[in-house]
Amino acid sequence: MAFTALCIAACSPAPKVVQGTVVSHDIAGKVLVLRDDLAPATTYELSLQDAEIGADPVPGDTVRVAYLERDTGLAATRVMNITRQEDVGGKK
Repeated sequence: MAFTALCIAACSPAPKVVQGTVVSHDIAGKVLVLRDDLAPATTYELSLQDAEIGADPVPGDTVRVAYLERDTGLAATRVMNITRQEDVGGKK
């Protein structure tokens, strides 16, 4: 049984990554809207339900998000706030 769980975890798709500018962040609804830096006409609406978040993103911040595509939409797994990285002990 442990082997099956290990295989399922190992066979899960790797998260995709996008970097862009925060358009909006609904804290109560746990939703982040992001404009892609590489394709500015592209926006992503990501659920933050189970995401690991560094510094809370605010509109205008640059963030890098790892996410998975699910049947219900895009689900962030990790949000790194590049703009506020120094505030949480990042690079100087």
